[in-house]
Amino acid sequence: MIGDYRVDFLLEYEDTVPDFENRITVKEGLEVPGTLDVKSRVIVECDGHDFHEKTKEQARKDKQRDRLLQSLGFPVFRFVGSEIWSDPLKCADEVFSQLEKVSVL
Repeated sequence: MIGDYRVDFLLEYEDTVPDFENRITVKEGLEVPGTLDVKSRVIVECDGHDFHEKTKEQARKDKQRDRLLQSLGFPVFRFVGSEIWSDPLKCADEVFSQLEKVSVL
């Protein structure tokens, strides 16, 4: 749950990567890159036609929900069932491309 909302998927990526701008000195005076902790997260919503954008009220609720989640720092990706069924790898690629845009912790 995020706030009052149950999301379909919350994907998180965390890693420690080299920080070439900040070097540290290890034994015998050898300099090596420091490290940075990075993290990114994405919400993925899989929408069926019966419950999403079939009526103006459903569309309004989805848009309101997306704005709230985005204001909390969560990019939201919404896919309709036909997109997922016709090209699941394209949907996954869009999501993972966003996850690669990591931020420093």
